Amino acid sequence: LKSPFSLTAYNFPSLLPTIIIFWLLYPRIIGADLILSPAMGGIVIGYEIGRILNKETIFCERVNKKFELRRGFSIKKNSRVLIVEDVITTGKSSLECVKLIKKSKAKLVGFACLIDRSEHKKIKYKVISQVKLEIPTYNKSNLPHHLKKIPITKPGSRFLKWVD
Repeated sequence: LKSPFSLTAYNFPSLLPTIIIFWLLYPRIIGADLILSPAMGGIVIGYEIGRILNKETIFCERVNKKFELRRGFSIKKNSRVLIVEDVITTGKSSLECVKLIKKSKAKLVGFACLIDRSEHKKIKYKVISQVKLEIPTYNKSNLPHHLKKIPITKPGSRFLKWVD
């Protein structure tokens, strides 16, 4: 298969990120009908991947600590869904997206993200990412002594409160 972008990257360097994303995702996007991203962090990158690939793009968001499709979004039965996130760490949000796909009787074609921090313990599929970072995570019982002095913060959107 010859790339339609074979010389474009040299002529138009601003297209290079698009080309990289296209070729990284190429095996997964064949036949993908839909991009699904978890709110909040995945919305922008999901939208951008959808725009680049000319694919319908939707997002799910937490309602009472559980992901739901809102705002008229739906996943059609038998559609092929690519989950796109900004960062995958534990894989919890991604796996919650998988539940929505299964509930809709659709098919997961894969996972893509900008940064993959996961150890692939929970996600059994290949994760396509721009960057793979090996950053250790600790629970309270195995936290190294030098880290115990640093105040704990909980980044991410899982604990945000939404106002309707």
